[in-house]
Amino acid sequence: VKRVVRVSLPARPPRSVMGQHFACVTMDWWPSNKCDYGVCPWKGAGVLDVDLRSKRLRNALRGLGAVTMRVGGTQADNITYAV
Repeated sequence: VKRVVRVSLPARPPRSVMGQHFACVTMDWWPSNKCDYGVCPWKGAGVLDVDLRSKRLRNALRGLGAVTMRVGGTQADNITYAV
């Protein structure tokens, strides 16, 4: 099943620049319907299912301190970005 997701990001200067050593968290592209041996561990947890505007998500990231949120993961090799 092919799904089109449009993400718009405002063109702004970066808030900060990180050195080569930094911490990051990853939002994975893994689809909810991906199951292995009857187990579906990613159901509702992939970037397509998460509300990126969620106050809870923002608070969790803020609580981690200086981290970068990265979108990628295992399925990123199968994603095509139209920029």
